[in-house]
Amino acid sequence: MTFLVKRMKAAALIASLSCTLVSPTIHAQEAQQATQAQQVQSFANMYRMVDYSLGANESCDLFTIGHYRALGLLRSMFRSKLKSVATDEQLDQLRPFDSAKDAWRGCITRAENAEAWSIIDKSELLADALIAAPV
Repeated sequence: MTFLVKRMKAAALIASLSCTLVSPTIHAQEAQQATQAQQVQSFANMYRMVDYSLGANESCDLFTIGHYRALGLLRSMFRSKLKSVATDEQLDQLRPFDSAKDAWRGCITRAENAEAWSIIDKSELLADALIAAPV
């Protein structure tokens, strides 16, 4: 199954999860649900991106130890945030770690798969931001 197909399945799962969010008032409900759904979607996208990158790194040494540790922290943080709206089983369905690990055996060149490298580049940027963030 390609990353895009899994991403579409993940989007459907996120949409169903975001519908379970509850807001305190009737009038603010739609606005708050939309905001929460966007936040859940953002966290899910970043979680998948970071998890994919860590899986790829298992087969092809892509990151420095600092980036690797930062990505591990980010994955843990995103998973923790998503646990408020999803079960462990649902979160496990979002994980592309194993498929990325398999796909990156022998390392993928940029010319072979620009989309995969784009995910790696974005993850590295997230790691850089975390490393540069003030304590």
